[in-house]
Amino acid sequence: VWFCSFFFFYTTVLLRLPLIPALPVCMMFVYRLAKHLFNERASIISVTVFTFSFPVFHYSYTARGYLFILLFALIALWCLVMLDVQNKKRYWFTLVTSLVAGFYTVPSSLYFAAPVLAFFFFRWVIQDKVKAIMLLKHSLVAAAITLLLYTPVFLVSGTSGLFDFYGKHFTYAETGNFIDQS
Repeated sequence: VWFCSFFFFYTTVLLRLPLIPALPVCMMFVYRLAKHLFNERASIISVTVFTFSFPVFHYSYTARGYLFILLFALIALWCLVMLDVQNKKRYWFTLVTSLVAGFYTVPSSLYFAAPVLAFFFFRWVIQDKVKAIMLLKHSLVAAAITLLLYTPVFLVSGTSGLFDFYGKHFTYAETGNFIDQS
């Protein structure tokens, strides 16, 4: 975004540039997940419904990173479904990467990750205890990497940048709706 600021002068355009590749990647993971769970026809219908759903439209134009929550959540869910079938290192690596990227991009990714990880953890505790322990270890690794990435933020502003939503660091006026310019 910084490099593009030399070419574009509108900040709303700059904030939306990273979202351009995010939606096709989301569509690809919806397709792969639906094809794995169902069949070709159902996966095409799933991608169509997903693409034209209200949250996708809304997340695409708000330019606040919400589409990235959806992207990294889909990648994590796809990895967990694939790990349920075959225990491969690349799925564990991709899971940790998507969790770290989701938590680092928008900390609200925790709202998705916590219940889904808990579901798979308890499912694997019953079926395969080794997978459950590996999920716990990989989730802790993702949390540690995310905290390490947030270290500069914590050193500069403390934890108030994350927890003081309506205080001096974060107000609605500063982050108001980009569409409503009245």
